[in-house]
Amino acid sequence: MNPSSDISFNPPTSLPHLVLLFVILAIGLGWLAWKSSARANRSAQVLVVVCRILLVGALLLLLLNPGRWIENREETKQYWSVLVDESLSMGTQDPGEDQTRWDAAQAHLDTILDLAEERDDVEVLTFAEKLNPEKANNLSSRKPEGNNTDLASSSDTLLTMARGRSDQFRGAIVLTDGRQTREGSDLERVALRARSMESPFYFLPIGGEVKPVDLSVEPERRQFVAFAGQEASISAKVRSQGLGPTRPEITLTDASGKEWGKQQVELSAEGETEARFRFPAPEPGVHLLQLSTPEWPGERILANNEATVTVTVLDGTTKIFMAEGAPYWDSKFLAQMIRNQENMEIASVYRLAEERFFRVETGDERPSQETENIFPSTPEALAEYDLIVLGKGVEYFLDEKRLALLSEFVRDRGGSILFTRGKPYRANFEGIEFLEPVTWGEKIGEPLQLRPTRAGEAAGLFGDLLPGVDDPVWDTLPQLEDSHQCLEIKPFTEILLEGRWTLDGREQALPLLMSRRFGRGMTLTLNADGLWQWDFFPSEKGVEGQYEEFWSQLIQWAITFSEFLPGQDLSLHLDQSIVRPGELVRARIGYRGDSNAESPPQPGLALYRGTELLREIPASKPGAAAVRWEASITLNEPGSYRVAAIDQNDREKPGPSLPLTVLPPPSETEQLSADPDFLTAFAEVSGGRIISADEFPDIVSELSTPKASVDREKAEWEPIWDQWYWFSIVLFIGGLEWFTRRRSGLL
Repeated sequence: MNPSSDISFNPPTSLPHLVLLFVILAIGLGWLAWKSSARANRSAQVLVVVCRILLVGALLLLLLNPGRWIENREETKQYWSVLVDESLSMGTQDPGEDQTRWDAAQAHLDTILDLAEERDDVEVLTFAEKLNPEKANNLSSRKPEGNNTDLASSSDTLLTMARGRSDQFRGAIVLTDGRQTREGSDLERVALRARSMESPFYFLPIGGEVKPVDLSVEPERRQFVAFAGQEASISAKVRSQGLGPTRPEITLTDASGKEWGKQQVELSAEGETEARFRFPAPEPGVHLLQLSTPEWPGERILANNEATVTVTVLDGTTKIFMAEGAPYWDSKFLAQMIRNQENMEIASVYRLAEERFFRVETGDERPSQETENIFPSTPEALAEYDLIVLGKGVEYFLDEKRLALLSEFVRDRGGSILFTRGKPYRANFEGIEFLEPVTWGEKIGEPLQLRPTRAGEAAGLFGDLLPGVDDPVWDTLPQLEDSHQCLEIKPFTEILLEGRWTLDGREQALPLLMSRRFGRGMTLTLNADGLWQWDFFPSEKGVEGQYEEFWSQLIQWAITFSEFLPGQDLSLHLDQSIVRPGELVRARIGYRGDSNAESPPQPGLALYRGTELLREIPASKPGAAAVRWEASITLNEPGSYRVAAIDQNDREKPGPSLPLTVLPPPSETEQLSADPDFLTAFAEVSGGRIISADEFPDIVSELSTPKASVDREKAEWEPIWDQWYWFSIVLFIGGLEWFTRRRSGLL
């Protein structure tokens, strides 16, 4: 039993109550003492009052119960640990080093053990994918051979072992490169457990950055769309790191192993190039295709040598409505080009004069004159079309009611609008600004040279469907005119194509082709006129078909990059398409119609592996006001899967599909760079920190210093007021008052 050196109080009641009692008694008894000694002289009277108040103070001190706690302290045997990473990555010899990480760990361990006063208090253990419970004070007979690293679960096992021992666990020094390859471990929970046990972890990161040695294939997109009877196009980025110049062969196959294309590309030591496959579109439906390249000698990361994409082949006809209030060559050539496309139908309406319009539809031999049916005037009539094309003079077609219909068509039903000739109205036209991607400025008189942007490539239009940024074809096409300055780029607008010209020796750029997401749909604006010249006056031979190529691919992109594909009422989005086993994938399903209608759809997910339906997963709304359904998927077996959105009320109607790839767990040699950031997060939560070898003496001393344990429940209170000198003081004060009263004749 050891007394505490700190004096404290242990009163029977709260301190404020005792202070109040002292004040009341001091005032009352002091006043009585003053009155009872009134016959004495003034100095004796004051002395009597002071003695009385001191006696009250002694009573208060007695009630405060001063003393100290006698604690039950026992010196408990303690120990601490050194954990050494023995995974394969510890066999790495970092650039500029003359030894491997494993050799460095052995040297650090010897230093730590030399600093320990009692080696029996130090427990040396190794770990990889799990903790090795056998002590290993000498590492010379061991080799780093673990195929995975799971620091979190190994530390959890160490803490569990410590709970089962009577000795107190003080903490651990961990020698590792920080590569946590085993996913799914609850790092924060384990670190918090260490903090609660007052057993911090101190990490010494071993190793540095090691450049990966890798060859990878990454598709531009995970979903491609094609039309029956036409060519399908798939493009992918092929990257090389640390392999030197390579010439890998990229192969495109389907689930049955049928080869759809093969291409050999050339790469420099740290290079990137594009592989593009064009092939006749398969039969209508959804097809799962795989891009792959064989393992290259010396390559470490193999999981990204393959990539899965879906190709959705549409067999329906794209229906287009076109309205032109100021007909010109551009609108006439465009309408004629669309009519010549096998998979497109167009209904075009032209204004010839006031109240005089004529309408031409695909298959009509002669145009029909119209005075009323110049623009769809009901939601049902507008919903028949996949794309609305508007030229100039839209004010002749659109009134307040039709503007509201257009807004609903794009925002709620996922439709697309294409403005083909720049600013679509004269002066101002209130009510249409919500569809436009920019605020228009003055007209530019300079001819413009076209150049795609990186955003246009990222969107999948240029470099995939159309020539990319660096393609020389853009320098050979005739320049465009009739463009306007853009005073403001509105939110959610992407510039896909720029127009460039030179002013005062400096190159100027102007947005020429812009896309803007609006609700579930999209609007496109071409800020120029005169594309019809491309087929009539190409500056060089070999570019004669660029007019038809540009417009057909732009229209295809517009209708397939909206939320809904033509002929489908459901949309599908996965928050990630490449995951590890056990990782959660969230899916969102949209509906083209009113999701709150009396007879809403019942969306869900169908999960396929090859042609086999594995299971169906129901979807639900996260809230009553939500406009989308949500569902979650978790897969444990690596492989390529296909996720399809289905309506359980109408299973025959096709829905969108997306690929989902579950990678195998990462191998120990995929990424050899040390990861001190991971160790920092673990250490700080556990109560420890990242250390250097220079701090070994301080850390070893801290872990080795005995720490007395205190049993608070068995502590006893030892008062200090029950000593003879305390009573002597009280008797002296009482005797002094008695003596004073006796001398003053008051007794």
